[in-house]
Amino acid sequence: MAKEKEKRGGCFKTILAVLLFIVLGVAVLIGVNIQKLKADHYDLKISGDYDDFLSGMEKVKTDIVGDVSRLHLLNIYNGDYETDGSIPVEATLSVEEIYAILNEANKESGPLKNIQIKLAQGNRFEFYCMTNKSIMTVMNKHLGLTEEENPVLVKWIGKILHNKPVYGKGSFELVSSNYVEIRLETVRLGNRVLKEEAVRIIEGELRNLINKTASKENGIEIEELSVKNGALVFKGTLPAEIKGR
Repeated sequence: MAKEKEKRGGCFKTILAVLLFIVLGVAVLIGVNIQKLKADHYDLKISGDYDDFLSGMEKVKTDIVGDVSRLHLLNIYNGDYETDGSIPVEATLSVEEIYAILNEANKESGPLKNIQIKLAQGNRFEFYCMTNKSIMTVMNKHLGLTEEENPVLVKWIGKILHNKPVYGKGSFELVSSNYVEIRLETVRLGNRVLKEEAVRIIEGELRNLINKTASKENGIEIEELSVKNGALVFKGTLPAEIKGR
């Protein structure tokens, strides 16, 4: 029974998870101090356990084909997943369930760990996570770097980004059934506040990726996406099946 429940879930988490991942994309373009990046004052103190994982997966009716760990953030970021069909879903997910789903998917190969999202009235959010070594897979691709051609630079970037706290806050608004507006107010890498220009770049990339994921082609149409009593309310359709590559 528990095993069957593990195979249920969906790309509901992609809308949430991409938010946490894109914020790292421009950090290496900003002058940083390694010690300041280690400073951590923004842990949201949100956690979830395996029961939260199972209850969250029960609510999100998409069938996961194969292992949920194949839907980690690197695969979501790179589009390395397939969807099939569409199914109606009405779900209210607690922050503990969101935490459990995201961290179960990313605990083996994901670029982020201890992923937390706090929700508040007015569709406001805060997020927090710690970077992991596999973040370099995406950064190298994003910057066009290879370890063979740029060993010193790759090592330097890896040192900056590995095991660092990331915090940010903002808000979202459902504009149409396949478009979610995202507004970021601030992003911190360690104790360093990223510059306004960097935040706007992150915001734009995040908006593009979320709305590419939340597409009709992926079986997604959103009637409601909102925050009520600190939980995320979703009404619409999600893919009947999803499979990570």
